[in-house]
Amino acid sequence: MRKSIFTFIIMSLFFCLGGCQKIEAEDEEKAEKAPSKTETEYDGWHDSITIDYDAFTFVNVEGAIQAPLGSMLVVRGYIFGSTSRTIWNTIAGPPFESKTSLVLTDTIYRAGDKPGEYDGFTEDDLLPVCLTDFDDIKRELNLVDHPEHWHRVIYIWGVKSTYLSMPGLKTILHYEFE
Repeated sequence: MRKSIFTFIIMSLFFCLGGCQKIEAEDEEKAEKAPSKTETEYDGWHDSITIDYDAFTFVNVEGAIQAPLGSMLVVRGYIFGSTSRTIWNTIAGPPFESKTSLVLTDTIYRAGDKPGEYDGFTEDDLLPVCLTDFDDIKRELNLVDHPEHWHRVIYIWGVKSTYLSMPGLKTILHYEFE
């Protein structure tokens, strides 16, 4: 009886150790086949995620308005003005009053021949952009502190959402001037 128990234990150890070796060898083979990652590559949870901004192609304001909510977009447009509370409060020329938003458009609307006359546009031509997520972006882009940005072409990487009760960008991840 003792001999059979001893034999059973020896056989069990043999199979367990033999099975572990095989799994270990398979894991080593997979590790050899997998490409090695550098420290700069995203590999799990990190404090910050690096986005390859060059991988995106841009859309104009009209394309951004038609894109589905939640889309990650790069919008190219002219800085038309700033607004607060509603799109109807848009200020399209200096002096600007709101530091919390920008309004983008596909074309520059210029003053007409008579005072107070501008090229025709509607609210459907405008894309509001919220500047309240990150203080550094708000500080760099607001037209109150930087009226020189008015009518400049800008590329904004952001997430499309509803802003001021219409399609807009609420989360800005990156921006560049043309």
